[in-house]
Amino acid sequence: LEAAATAAAATTSSAVALKAEFTRDCSSLAQLREALEHLGMARYEQWQAWGCLAAMLHLGNLGFEGADAASLRGGCESSLAFAAAALGLDPPALLKALATRCIKAGSEFITAANSAQAAEELCDGLAKALYARLFDRIIILMNTSLSKHAAATANARHGTDAGFSSFIGLLDIFGFEIFGVNSLEQLLINYTNEQLQGIFNEIIFHAAQKENIAEGLPVDQFDQETVSNTKVLSLLSAPRTGLFALLNEECIFPKGTDSSFVEKLLKANATNERLRGARGGKPRTFSIAHYAGQVEYDSNNFLLKNKDPLSEDLQVVLRQSTEPLISLLFAPSQDSQTSGRSAGGGGGIGGGGGGGGGGG
Repeated sequence: LEAAATAAAATTSSAVALKAEFTRDCSSLAQLREALEHLGMARYEQWQAWGCLAAMLHLGNLGFEGADAASLRGGCESSLAFAAAALGLDPPALLKALATRCIKAGSEFITAANSAQAAEELCDGLAKALYARLFDRIIILMNTSLSKHAAATANARHGTDAGFSSFIGLLDIFGFEIFGVNSLEQLLINYTNEQLQGIFNEIIFHAAQKENIAEGLPVDQFDQETVSNTKVLSLLSAPRTGLFALLNEECIFPKGTDSSFVEKLLKANATNERLRGARGGKPRTFSIAHYAGQVEYDSNNFLLKNKDPLSEDLQVVLRQSTEPLISLLFAPSQDSQTSGRSAGGGGGIGGGGGGGGGGG
């Protein structure tokens, strides 16, 4: 009886906590919906956005099997149906776009099967593209709404809207990351911090030196090389020899691998003392001496993460979606605007400015 009473109390406590969490979520959602309405996003447009988010979640539940010809893994049928419904597509059409690809042979097109790995990569790439394009659209909506409001206010107060604008600018300052295993995500976050540190150095040290010189005061000597992080920034973002340029290039090569990328990186930057090769029998790793400390990166899956593959076949299917938002997000004009987000298809990290800062 005591055990039963304890279990019942624990169940009741869990139910109360779950109800409180549900109430908070409902309140947060109501506030978000109200804020989006103020920005000019109608309720039906919000529902389309929620559907887009739901599609991402269900895509994450899809699994494939088959080394040469991908087929949907057993038990994933409901996830496929939910994802297709949210995307405004028929489930067979979505499955075909993920599991096969069209190849041009002379003047004809033939359908070839994707491997299970390729199908899952396409699925992940689709989820990332949905998130990125939805995010961009909401930011554009915010700035457009604010600009209209600023122009109307300026007209009412001054009789003209010339020279008046309004926007939201977000500076997302990441914490510097050093984990047991550091991958591309940590590299991008640390690159963003390096950029911010470079701006800080320019403002604080260089400006102070110029001011002292202008006033005829002796310039304090300091180890400029220790303070400066220009060599790290060059290592990462130089046009031809930088890490991001080499990574984008390696994604294009048919036989490019994570290991071959690291080899080319070390060779192209052999004289940069901020870069070190593998130690302890780790051929895929390399180390960068950041301003905040030495970080060892494991290049495993660098190429895959940078590609975010999204086939033309899949985009054609999405343009035929019965959901207006989905077809709009994948319209040809949207494709050209967001092509710089991924390599392989054109642009890559360096091409799209993908350092990881937020903005709007």
